[in-house]
Amino acid sequence: KDMIDEENSSFENLLEHGEEYLKTKQELSKLIALEKGSEIVAKAVSALIIFSFLLLFFLFASIALCWVISEYTGKTSTGFISVAGLYLFIGLILYVKRKSWLEIPFINSFINNYFESKNHE
Repeated sequence: KDMIDEENSSFENLLEHGEEYLKTKQELSKLIALEKGSEIVAKAVSALIIFSFLLLFFLFASIALCWVISEYTGKTSTGFISVAGLYLFIGLILYVKRKSWLEIPFINSFINNYFESKNHE
């Protein structure tokens, strides 16, 4: 009878520890998900802020370049058309090379970030 009581006690103890383990594992999963979510939001917000300032820089630099070309040629429209043509040219090059210059590097970056975060776990 002592042997059976001891086995029941061990089994109950095992169940109790199993429940604690599952609860702890669930809490850990929630914390990891929260951490990942906050990392994504933080990266997105910082990228948006940086992008906004870079966009403003390029906007004002473009206007300045337009005025420089305008002063050099004597016609305001020539400066603006020249800069617009430059952007069209760059856009066409990016469109033609989008696979090798944009898509593949972004895909590789996402894959590297995924495996980097897996290694931290």
